[in-house]
Amino acid sequence: MLFTALISICLFFSYTDIRTRRIPNKIIHPLILFFFLIRLFDVGYYMGLIPALIFTILYFINSRAIGAGDIKLIALIGLILGLENTFIVVVVMNFTALAYLIFRYVKDRMNVKTIPLAPFLTIGVICTVFLIY
Repeated sequence: MLFTALISICLFFSYTDIRTRRIPNKIIHPLILFFFLIRLFDVGYYMGLIPALIFTILYFINSRAIGAGDIKLIALIGLILGLENTFIVVVVMNFTALAYLIFRYVKDRMNVKTIPLAPFLTIGVICTVFLIY
C-alpha cells in the first residue's frame, strides 16, 4: 500500500511538474513531514535523504542544474524507499532523462535547456518498486 501511495504521489507531481514546472510546497512539505514521522523509529530510512543532500549541494553550486521541488521529491522518495533503492531511482532517472534529451535532439534538432524531472523520477520509482517487489 505504501508503494501504491508513492507511485500515485509521484504521478501527481509529474503532472504538475509538466504543466507548471513546479512541485507545490503546500503538498510536498506535509508529505515529507508525515513520512519523516512514520520513519521516526526506523532510522535506517533517514539514510535515504543522502541523495537529496547531494542534489542540494549541486543546487547551491548551480541552481539551474536541478529544481528545489525535485530535491524535495527525492527526499520524499528517500524516506519511503531508503538509500539503496533511492540510488536506483536516481540512476534510472538519469538514464531516462538522457534518453529523452537525445530523442528530442535527434527529433527536433534543438538543445533542450531544462526538463521537468518529476516524470523521470516517477519512472525510476515505478521501475524500482517492480524490481524490489
